[in-house]
Amino acid sequence: MVLLPTPHVAVGSLYSQFFNEFQWALRRLDYTVVQYGSVGLEPGEAARAWAELRPVAVVSLGEVELTGQGVEILKRSGARAVITLGTRRVDGTRALVMDQGRVGEVATEHLLETDRRRIGVVVPEEPGLTMFSGPRLDGARRAAEGAGATVVPCRCGTRRSRRRRSPDAGASWGSTASSRTTTSTRCS
Repeated sequence: MVLLPTPHVAVGSLYSQFFNEFQWALRRLDYTVVQYGSVGLEPGEAARAWAELRPVAVVSLGEVELTGQGVEILKRSGARAVITLGTRRVDGTRALVMDQGRVGEVATEHLLETDRRRIGVVVPEEPGLTMFSGPRLDGARRAAEGAGATVVPCRCGTRRSRRRRSPDAGASWGSTASSRTTTSTRCS
């Protein structure tokens, strides 16, 4: 059995699609997938509750902030793997750490090297994604600071498929190379 803590917030279609596909992949590997609602539980309480189920693995996608002590509880209960996805490493886990601030910086530095001075950053407004989008936007702004560049957030929702031009962005994605401007569209 692989335990997946459920999100604490209502999630949109991007996160839901990832979560569903991840579950299907585990099922194809013959794992039983159990979702566990841990709303209101502190990290230590959540780890103890999960340990009672004796999972072979726990995959935390950032819903509960695990601690090293919580990971030890899970491992003592028989969990062979505790995997986390988030913005920081947790002692005792296999972690996919995504420094979204650095992602924003590197992408913006690349665009600045190609003479772009107006940078569009996609910022999903979907619940559950702010731990990624906020730091990415901050990183882009840090990289643009002092380079004479402007960072324009593209607020994206997924409820409507209609795309319209952002009034503060100038042109849309795919602006001509001669303008040396990269900007964004509003996706909503």
